[in-house]
Amino acid sequence: MNCIEIILPKTCLSCKKYRVQNHLLCYKCLSNLIPTHFSFTEEHPMRIALDASTTRHLEGVSAAYYHIAGSKPSSSLLSALKYRGMPNIASDLFLLSKDSLEAFLFDSDIDSVVPVPMHPLKKWKRGYNQAEALSSQIAKYFKLTHQPKLLKKAELYRSQIKRNAKERTSSNSSIRLSKPGNFEAQHLLLIDDVITTGATLSHCIEALSKIPDIKISVFTIFYTPSRASHNVVTLQAPYYEKHFSNFTDCSNPIFLRMCKTRHSLRR
Repeated sequence: MNCIEIILPKTCLSCKKYRVQNHLLCYKCLSNLIPTHFSFTEEHPMRIALDASTTRHLEGVSAAYYHIAGSKPSSSLLSALKYRGMPNIASDLFLLSKDSLEAFLFDSDIDSVVPVPMHPLKKWKRGYNQAEALSSQIAKYFKLTHQPKLLKKAELYRSQIKRNAKERTSSNSSIRLSKPGNFEAQHLLLIDDVITTGATLSHCIEALSKIPDIKISVFTIFYTPSRASHNVVTLQAPYYEKHFSNFTDCSNPIFLRMCKTRHSLRR
């Protein structure tokens, strides 16, 4: 530890307390990130949401962690990545999700990694596309081709966070194939930071589906359970402890709220 870190110690993005060097979150906040344990091919809430909004069969669908309203650790990471000008967080999020990605991509035939596009003006204003920052890390680590310009967003709308589900669907209808290229019969991995309504990813999938014999898989860092499409229940503590035993407080109602599906409630 140098003198600067003694005077101005690095603090946790979430709780603002002192954190271990080279980590964005302290160990307590890290332990409060809830892994989804979504299977690559089985039915689960995220797959159900995307299947309902697109006619395309997806090879694989998964996310590394849940992002639930009131969860400060995941909210802090997403806010820093998207709104506080900290693109370097993409590499940390990749490292946090690496195990999930390795399981997701195990014995897969992925050819290229494609980020969800951002309008050029918005990218210029922010300085980067967070999905592109994540996808470049993934492509580099797994030695896959990176295709950041395969999709483009032709129209600019106000921030998605201020829009309802219907408005999000209409705002993402401007996503197009930028360059068809030689992607016929390839398997593409579509990457985004978080899925909420699934509108953005659905339009990306529809655009990519125009490529002949294409195969598409989807991976996001965070998945936000939708109360509109799933019954929200409070899991019993024994089930919570069994599947999420690394959490410090398994009675916290913020982290007990999950989507009721055959996958998540399977005993």
